[in-house]
Amino acid sequence: MFWHFPVTKAKPGATVLAVHADPRMRNEYGQEVLIASQRVGPGWSIFIGFDSTYRWRYLDEQFFDGFWARVIDRAGRSKQLGGNYPFRLSTPQATYQPGSQAKIIARFLDESQMEPGLQRLYGDVERGDDQPIPLTLTAGNKAGEFSTTFPVTQPGTYFVRVWLGDEAAGATVKAATLPIKVEFPNKELENPTLDEAFLQTMAVSTGGRVFDLSESDGIANAFKIRQVSRLLEERQEIWDAPLFYILIFGLLVTEWILRKWCRLI
Repeated sequence: MFWHFPVTKAKPGATVLAVHADPRMRNEYGQEVLIASQRVGPGWSIFIGFDSTYRWRYLDEQFFDGFWARVIDRAGRSKQLGGNYPFRLSTPQATYQPGSQAKIIARFLDESQMEPGLQRLYGDVERGDDQPIPLTLTAGNKAGEFSTTFPVTQPGTYFVRVWLGDEAAGATVKAATLPIKVEFPNKELENPTLDEAFLQTMAVSTGGRVFDLSESDGIANAFKIRQVSRLLEERQEIWDAPLFYILIFGLLVTEWILRKWCRLI
């Protein structure tokens, strides 16, 4: 190896494919990494820390062509598949109630698509215009399954985003998303039976009484209000009456006639 780009260590979640064989090219984290791969978003990122692969042609053309053919196939396969993630997001429940804990599960469809040593996935959850809350999905007891829980305090739709890569990759890569509905419980549909104890408590607190169908004839007599007399008054203002305007107009006409008769105008 004539030249390589030195790196301190591989990123968390990366798969180291080759390290430097020279014992002098070593640091506190082990031999320096030459080739490593890692999922970033729905795609693959491959690091090659040297530029001398062309020398492999001197041994056999098959080494050079085979290496780059596999690199391109590995990195471009997810693009051909539409850039989909190798895992699916789901929740144990269709809806949640305010004040409960929502659980999000990321399950890999094919465990061979997982990076060896992958222990966590990163994501966030947001509701409306609220600030996103970061999430960390950790590996569970089942292989290829990651999960976490978060509180849901308000009704509405919560949008969960989960991606492959480090925690900061969510700002630049495409993320897998899942909406979660949070709704108030509909107690009338969940328990359509008569809650007689609650009705009795409400009737006592308001000074009323609970009747069943067999006592329906006594409902009308239970009302304490009987016949009520009401006096309706109709008022007509004098200043708004037509006779008032006729009287004023008649006085003015009479005055004008008298003044004319006495030659005062």
